[in-house]
Amino acid sequence: MDKRIRKYIIWGVLGLLFFFFLDFLLVVYEKDIPGSGVHSFGDAVWYMLVTLTSVGYGDIVPVSSIGRVIGYIFILSSLIVLGVLISSISSNIIKMIEEKKLGFNGTEFSNH
Repeated sequence: MDKRIRKYIIWGVLGLLFFFFLDFLLVVYEKDIPGSGVHSFGDAVWYMLVTLTSVGYGDIVPVSSIGRVIGYIFILSSLIVLGVLISSISSNIIKMIEEKKLGFNGTEFSNH
């Protein structure tokens, strides 16, 4: 396996572990708070996915101070992850376009 692919897999697994760790912390601190929408792990995952995709329904929100701090940490870390992901994708697309212009992908011999 290529070192670059292995690096992406490792970072992906670490990111998922961080995501689930934040979900676990959110459930621990929010499940017994009156008015909180986070009562289970599924609720926490729903909150995090809706926040990550920037939909923000507002149906489940943390109400405690610690829960909000966990939400802030998730929001800021997801901005970093999305920024790296989008820049990586655009960089690879630009690289493929340049390689095609330079003829690294072979030449099409049609209509000659």
